[in-house]
Amino acid sequence: YGTTSVANSVENVNNSTIKTYLDNWYQNNLSDVDDMISKDALYCSNRQVSSINTSIYNNLGYGMNSTIYEYERFFDWEGQSKIGPTLMCDTNDSFSINRENRKLTFPIGLITADEVNMAGGIAVGINQLYYLYTGRNFWTMSPAFYDIGSQAAVISNNVNGSVSYTPTLNALGVRPVINIDPSQVTFTGSGTMQDPYVIA
Repeated sequence: YGTTSVANSVENVNNSTIKTYLDNWYQNNLSDVDDMISKDALYCSNRQVSSINTSIYNNLGYGMNSTIYEYERFFDWEGQSKIGPTLMCDTNDSFSINRENRKLTFPIGLITADEVNMAGGIAVGINQLYYLYTGRNFWTMSPAFYDIGSQAAVISNNVNGSVSYTPTLNALGVRPVINIDPSQVTFTGSGTMQDPYVIA
């Protein structure tokens, strides 16, 4: 709440609760295979603000200003059709061990809403026929909006396989994401359902 500019709001000074959870999970479950996990991979929270201003959302992106972030990429907004997913990311929203922002303690993150959408998660309707569907709710890394009249919301993957926004006070599952270092492991398979990739 206390930030006074967009630059100030994306300084990444404080760890989130979920980052601390992921770091602990990594130490407890993946530390013995750390050499096989990429330290150069980027994880992206993409806090690009909407260009559409309304009486409620001035989209200044800092302090207590109501702001739309990724919401407009997946939902129709103010008479505009959804923009669609992107894999682009600002430096301050790119997290890695070795590259760019270098803000990660361990090489682990969460999937983005864009990646869920590209895999088959849709905002309007239901799709349970894609590989990310688990029948469980889980968070993505992608912010949806901050509304001074209510609270912050993040894009989530829902129990029915759809993508929606969920207030951050709700309790959802955490589904960690890592990136394998291809120089350290051997793969077999072609990547299809009939012949999936297998890590030797």
